[in-house]
Amino acid sequence: MTMEVDGKKICLAKTNDGYYAVGNRCPHAGGSLGDGWCEGLQVVCPVHRFKFDLRTGRNTGDEGYNVLTYPLKLEKDGLYIGFEQKKWWQW
Repeated sequence: MTMEVDGKKICLAKTNDGYYAVGNRCPHAGGSLGDGWCEGLQVVCPVHRFKFDLRTGRNTGDEGYNVLTYPLKLEKDGLYIGFEQKKWWQW
């Protein structure tokens, strides 16, 4: 599933182990990871079938690409995604 939060496109995945959030854009060819599918704890890009570990964002093949990962917290009132805060001089 793809969602946009605070201007960032996020791929949100639900596996048997829980929820994971990674950057939606495949760094190889720009495919939408949210349009792909999960194989265990990996998300598969629908364009060239590159696989990324949902926990670390690392490409599980030998291609050397990585995607951003975002921490998640499941609470009674919803699912929260953590973003890195900008430094005071970047505002």
